Amino acid sequence: MTEKIKIPDNFWQELETVYSSEKQDDLPLTIKKEFWEELCKIYTDESRSGSSAKAEFIKEPTDEELSELQKAIEYVVKVSKETVEKEKTENPNHPLFLPFSLFEPMGREQSEVHYTKTLSWLMEDAKHGLGNRVFNCLFPLFHDADINLIKNYQVEAEKCEEEERKNRFDIKINGTFETGKEFSVVIEAKINAEEGEDQLKRYEELCSLSTKLVFLTPDGREPKTTKNKNRWKFISWQQIAINLLRFMESFKDKAEKPEGFHFLKYFTAAIIREIDGAGMDDNPINLISYINKLKKERTND
Repeated sequence: MTEKIKIPDNFWQELETVYSSEKQDDLPLTIKKEFWEELCKIYTDESRSGSSAKAEFIKEPTDEELSELQKAIEYVVKVSKETVEKEKTENPNHPLFLPFSLFEPMGREQSEVHYTKTLSWLMEDAKHGLGNRVFNCLFPLFHDADINLIKNYQVEAEKCEEEERKNRFDIKINGTFETGKEFSVVIEAKINAEEGEDQLKRYEELCSLSTKLVFLTPDGREPKTTKNKNRWKFISWQQIAINLLRFMESFKDKAEKPEGFHFLKYFTAAIIREIDGAGMDDNPINLISYINKLKKERTND
């Protein structure tokens, strides 16, 4: 790859699915599944290592395979762009198609603190007028308890458990169930930064075994600095964005929206554009992942 582009880990599988499922009467191409899988592995290895030196084909692809791949990608790019343009025409004000995001004007497009503080504020029953509905739509990503059994809760960002700021939780949620039992969730969020020395191991030692620990990253990867991965839930920023998009769709037919609705819309656009690298002026193919997941959700409803 001569130019690094930000592509979700599942891009190659989705590309293969779109390519193989579309009617190709005018384009009779066949690419072996093993080739797609190896290509996906190579891209993943290259992305995570930051270098193409370690990413090599086990078996060098033939000219015919490379030609087929080129035609397949051109075909999928064409189908993807047509799909995105159609969706944009039908719903131009959707967060997927906004021309800018919330943090772009201040030059904080990938500032972890801005994202976690904003996310924390949106989950609180604050001045935004959305009540606890953002919290309700995101909580299932963090905890397996029934949202309807929660009596009260509090969300804090940049929460320090001790005077030393070495151990600072990006987001901490404390609450009580109707039964009187307390619960807590600690979220460690990453965008570009790596984990600090023994960072998650320290959090495990600070938090009780009943605390739900969440590692939030662009690709939903496993943490490197934990001694017990089973204590953590690994989620991606895309999962956050998808849940927020589904929530915002509930306002689609409402003429009057809460004050914070448009703020939430541009915050969601920030996740999509700045963290996940999807956008009309970035790489619109990445938008297909969002469009397909939202369509699937509507079908399930």
